[in-house]
Amino acid sequence: MHTKPMVSIIIPVYNVEKYLNQCVDSIISQEYEEKEIILVDDGSNDSSGTICDEYSDKYDYIKTVHKSNGGLSDARNTGLEHCQGDYVLFVDSDDYIERGSLSNVMKCVSDNNVDVVFLEAQKVFPDGTKEPLGDGITVEGINGKRKEDILSFLSLCSKYPGSACTKLIKKALFEHSEMKFKNGVFSEDIDWTFKLIMVSEIFAYCPHMYYNYRQNREGSITNTNASKRLKDLYDIIYMWYKSSDDMEESEQKFILSSLAYEYQILLFLYAQVSTKFKKEYRKKLSSLKHLLRYRRGLRYKGTYILCKVLGIDITSYLIRLYMNCR
Repeated sequence: MHTKPMVSIIIPVYNVEKYLNQCVDSIISQEYEEKEIILVDDGSNDSSGTICDEYSDKYDYIKTVHKSNGGLSDARNTGLEHCQGDYVLFVDSDDYIERGSLSNVMKCVSDNNVDVVFLEAQKVFPDGTKEPLGDGITVEGINGKRKEDILSFLSLCSKYPGSACTKLIKKALFEHSEMKFKNGVFSEDIDWTFKLIMVSEIFAYCPHMYYNYRQNREGSITNTNASKRLKDLYDIIYMWYKSSDDMEESEQKFILSSLAYEYQILLFLYAQVSTKFKKEYRKKLSSLKHLLRYRRGLRYKGTYILCKVLGIDITSYLIRLYMNCR
């Protein structure tokens, strides 16, 4: 029997032979021993599946599950079906975690019945430079606070913390059916994180750097399919906007503020799609521009004014220019 909380680390794997060793080795080298690694080979057609088998043959706490290709969400759901830990971490197979970070993360739950721990991450660029993700979360804003106060704090943070990979999650939360990831949807983490925060009650924040998020990887799905990404993100924003009417005040404030953040990303995606697709979504995006008024900051106020005066097309073009010049 393990005396410390056991953590299950789920790694969906698809055609990442170039990065997989660094990812898995970064977890194997962690000093925290109460861990298991679930490698979900999602129908890879390179050597990724073989690499997974080599790890599970060598280490008894590593399990490999082979399945036909179903996408990231389906692979994560499969991993959840096979994990035995008290807590769950998701790590993308082209990313990796910092040396010694797992012990710091697990300290946050050793003496508390925590549902979710918010984690720190940094972007890693092809030239080796690193840049903190900068969600703006702090110990003072999260640890020991009531959920109502935490939601209020999150609504004022610089970013909506919408990545599944920057959360330590109590395994019992996945007993809620809505906590499964939706298959075939881009931006699934955004929708899933909303649900996670809604079903959770006790939160913590670990200030130590934990996650390394690889940027601009060739072939990454985040660099493709702008039209599909626009459609899926719009559907998520619209669904949560409509459902916010029935929420308590603190929950509604958090949701609407977070949707304002995501709306600016929606505008950036809009600038990348075809004229035909723009025609289909122009009115839809324009009808939601008022979301920008639910988040503080000149950035959101300025974007709202631009949308109102210049329209969605010109505003999205200006946002794309800004993003490309950063």
